[in-house]
Amino acid sequence: MKQHGWLLACALGLSCFPGVALAVEPPLSLDSRLTWQERAYILGPGDRVRVTVLNEPSLSGDQQVLLDGTLALPLVGTVPVEGLTLQQAAGDLEQKFAFYLKYPSVSVSLLDTRGFRINVVGEVNRPGGYTVSPKQGTTGASEVLEVGATTLREDVPRLTQLLQLAGGITQKADIRNIEIRRQTRNGSEQTLQVNLWELLQNGAASEDPIIYDGDTIRVPVASQVSPAEISQLSAANFAPDTITINVVGEVTRPGAVSLSPNASLNVAILAAGGLTPKAQQTVELIRLNPDGSVEARQIGVDFAQGISEESNPPLRNSDVIVVRPSGAAQMSDSLDIALNPINILLRPLTSIGNLWRVIDLLTR
Repeated sequence: MKQHGWLLACALGLSCFPGVALAVEPPLSLDSRLTWQERAYILGPGDRVRVTVLNEPSLSGDQQVLLDGTLALPLVGTVPVEGLTLQQAAGDLEQKFAFYLKYPSVSVSLLDTRGFRINVVGEVNRPGGYTVSPKQGTTGASEVLEVGATTLREDVPRLTQLLQLAGGITQKADIRNIEIRRQTRNGSEQTLQVNLWELLQNGAASEDPIIYDGDTIRVPVASQVSPAEISQLSAANFAPDTITINVVGEVTRPGAVSLSPNASLNVAILAAGGLTPKAQQTVELIRLNPDGSVEARQIGVDFAQGISEESNPPLRNSDVIVVRPSGAAQMSDSLDIALNPINILLRPLTSIGNLWRVIDLLTR
């Protein structure tokens, strides 16, 4: 009898040896970051799944999560699965089938996903609503995230990918206090605070959380951003892919040019076709700072110079480079303007002289 009791204790996960307590891992808690969901896909209406009941092909098959968040299955009827992970849904189904089967083993795999509707607001270049669709073949396989025209291999969409999809952050973005607003299963709203600066500086992966259907991402305005931080942020994967610089004045192709983030002054001038023969060798860089102030400074052009904050600074989005004509060029232009009325008066006489030459040649 004692032996049966010992076997039962072992089967139930209790201590098999008197006086020795099992080390039981504490249950995962639902904290403000929902860490228990970090590696899990959350089911919702529109998802297509494959339910497999071991050795029961008549009870297995492909199903779609209905609008009310349930699966309609043979034998057990409707089972709510909305808000559950695949593993949690499989566990609930096993409990349902246990009323009819002996020791049922159920697995749930994701065949096709619903579109995630996510809102991105605040200091991004293209705020608004976005739809992303993570794709997965079978349980345990890597999912493929289709974001616009880009396909990324990921488990589920993450914060940095959504910021990239929204055109990247602006120079006024406060990446230390990004908010993710999320509706919980009981209908209340939960706010998750994210510090992407920790991700950049220390590689803290927890600061790039998974984004779920219905989330709203808010990027606030920074009260102050140092030039060094702006330079670092420009190289991050959630920054814009390109920046727009306006080059005006004595360049071959004046106007707006698109450059990679942190491109230098020299690169912008060359992208505009280079300086004209009339150009000064000193240009003016005009910059609108995040705090609203305008900075203007004179910089000598030296195409042999590497990136340097003093002589060949990295540029920021919406910078303006003004290339003025040299003093000799200005004097030549002024002389042309002054002599223009005389040239207009002499032009008829020159034409008459040319006409007499033509007549003289014809009468010979």
